[in-house]
Amino acid sequence: DMLMRRHVVRIGHDSAIWARHRVIAEIIATELGRTGQIKELLHGLAHVAATQVTPTLARSARAWRLLRLVINHDFLIRVIGADAARNLYGELEGLLRWDYHFWLQRGSLEVEVGDLTLAENFLNQARGLEPTDSFIETEYSYLLLRKAIESSTASVAPELVREATESLNSLIERVGEHDVYPYHVLGSQGLAWARRGITSSLEKDRFIRGIIFQIEDGCRNHPRSVELKRL
Repeated sequence: DMLMRRHVVRIGHDSAIWARHRVIAEIIATELGRTGQIKELLHGLAHVAATQVTPTLARSARAWRLLRLVINHDFLIRVIGADAARNLYGELEGLLRWDYHFWLQRGSLEVEVGDLTLAENFLNQARGLEPTDSFIETEYSYLLLRKAIESSTASVAPELVREATESLNSLIERVGEHDVYPYHVLGSQGLAWARRGITSSLEKDRFIRGIIFQIEDGCRNHPRSVELKRL
């Protein structure tokens, strides 16, 4: 009864008791995070996966799937924090310096919570290895908008915004039907730029109307996206 109240198990139509494995995994992950053991675990998993992947190994292979999970910047920030994630990336660099996805995740972490100069360096590494990847293009546009927002009075800021918004609009045309992220970056960072970087009410109105047009299109393509509805 206690396990059912915690939604760890459920009763099936045949009256059998079924374990809810995802819930069990979440409980274990929470406890490992509380005790600090999850850092050691993730370091071990990341090193194992990094030693098994190669440039010729199919990206659908199990080792790649594991690696993508344990080096995902959002996941690492949430589970072990930004500083521990930086340490992990540093340890893996010797094994993964040839992989564009490694540099993308490392750069994305710095875009979110860190040093934008480092972020640009890491994302340029990713762009050099895979120049046409849409995820890298989106993250680089995110970086340009962050740079403009943080230096909103600099003369170069409007040009950074122009370059980023043109890139994001192009990405939306190419991949917007199946990728919500360009819409989200354009909407969230565009609104932040409008608040901090545009003083003219007419210019602000024109800029925000352009963002609204794209976000409405994003809501039609991705009706389940809570983030776009909030924007």
